[in-house]
Amino acid sequence: FDEAIKYFKQVIDAQILPVKNEQSLIRNVAGLYLAIDPPQPDRAMGIIEEWFETAVKPKPRDYVLLAQAAVLGKMYDKAICPIRIAINNSDRPKSSWFDILVAAHFELEDFEGAAVIAKERLLSFPDEGKYWRQLSGLYNKLERMEEALIIMELAHKQGYLTKGSEYKNLASMYAINELAFKAASILQEGLDNGLIEGDEKIWKQTGVNWQFSRENKK
Repeated sequence: FDEAIKYFKQVIDAQILPVKNEQSLIRNVAGLYLAIDPPQPDRAMGIIEEWFETAVKPKPRDYVLLAQAAVLGKMYDKAICPIRIAINNSDRPKSSWFDILVAAHFELEDFEGAAVIAKERLLSFPDEGKYWRQLSGLYNKLERMEEALIIMELAHKQGYLTKGSEYKNLASMYAINELAFKAASILQEGLDNGLIEGDEKIWKQTGVNWQFSRENKK
C-alpha cells in the first residue's frame, strides 16, 4: 500500500491524466491511507480537501470518503458537514451514511441532534428493526420517555424485538409509565416464546405487574 501511494501520488502531481482518471486516483490514494496499518486519516482528509478546492461537482461518495476519514481520526465535528452533503445530494443515500451522521452527533454528545438524524434514518429505512430500537434508546437517553415507549412498542408490533433484553426493556418502559398490564403481558410473552429466561426475579416481576393490574388469577 505504501508503495502504491507513492507512485499514485507521483502521477497525480504530474497532472497528466484526464480529470475523470485523476479523480479516481485521488479516491484510491485516500482509500489506501485509510487501509494502511496504522491508518492515516489526516492524510486521507488532506488529499481530498485539497482536491475539493478545485473540484467541479464532487460525487456524494467523495464526501462520504471524507467523512469516513474524519470518523476514523475521531474528528467527529469534521464528519458532519461532508456526510450531510452526501445525503442531501444523493437520490438514494445509503443507510450506512446515516449511521455515520448519527454516530458523529452521538460522539459529540449532541444526543438531540443524533435523535433527529435517527428519526430521519428510520423514515428512510423503516424495515430495519435496529433503527427502531436505536431511536427509542436515544429518546430514552433524552428522557423523552413517552416517545421512547411508543417507538419500542411499534418495533414490537412489527416483530423487531428478537432478544430477551429487548422484551425486558419494553416491559420496564411500560412499568415506568404505569402500564402494569402491558408490562406483565410483554414479560409473559417473552417467557412463553423462550426469549426471556424464567428465573426467580423475572417470575416475581411478572407476578407483581399482574397483581398491580388486578389480574390476581394470572
